This record gives sequence, C-alpha cells and structure tokens, in this order.
Amino acid sequence: MKYYFTSFLLLLLTFHFLSCKKDKNPTPSSAPLMGSWEIRSSSPALGPYATFDPGNGSMWTFSSGDHFKNIHRGQTLDSGAFQLSSAIAPYDGERKNLIRFNNGSTRTIFTIINDTLTLSSYPYGDNGEMLMDGGSATYVRIKD
Repeated sequence: MKYYFTSFLLLLLTFHFLSCKKDKNPTPSSAPLMGSWEIRSSSPALGPYATFDPGNGSMWTFSSGDHFKNIHRGQTLDSGAFQLSSAIAPYDGERKNLIRFNNGSTRTIFTIINDTLTLSSYPYGDNGEMLMDGGSATYVRIKD
C-alpha cells in the first residue's frame, strides 16, 4: 500500500510541475516609463548622428492610464494610448520590451537604465515579418 501511495504522490507532483507554465511574452510594467523624457541624441537609419542640448523641447511624456504625448519644440506631434509587450527578437534571441503607440502597425524597443530611455526601431511585425530597418534615440528623464 505504501508503494502505491508513494507512486501516486510522485505522479501527482509530476503533473503539477508539468502543468505550470510561464508567460512566454510577459508584459513589462509601465511604471518606469511614467514622466517626461527629453531627447539627447538620435541615430536615424539614414542620416547623421545628432545630439541635443538640455531644454530643447523635444520629448515624450507618459502618464497614468497608458497615455503618451510626443512633443517637438513645444508642439504636440502625437498623443494617445500606448500598449506594452515583449518578444524574443529573431536577430539576437534576446527578450525585448516593446511599446506600440495608438494601436499602430509597428512596435518600438524601449530600454530604461537609470534615468536614460532608449527607443529603437523593432524591425519585425506581429507575425515575424521583416518591416524596416531603423534607428534609435536616447532621452533623459526630466525632473518635475
């Protein structure tokens, strides 16, 4: 009887561990994005590398409710909702945090290290198709 109970217990534990699944593409938290970020440099796919002085007026702002504004020299260029996701990039096998603006067809890689935000083009669509080659831009958090 002890043999059957031990076997049953091992079988039960095996099913328990096999049924646990990790989220393949966990959604990153939006908390680190909240606030205002002013551009400091950009490296477009085609064109020269550029640097920007503090106070240049070109920035992204992210607020609660997953809202954003893209401001250039004090003028709002775009605003609306953003969605976060993550995916394994086919080109390096690394997990990337992604942001999509206004349900657009493209996603942008975002990384935050200390008070620096980097936005880089993510060259793949939702189905893994190659869309574009692009650049990146670096922003610093503006203290309110």
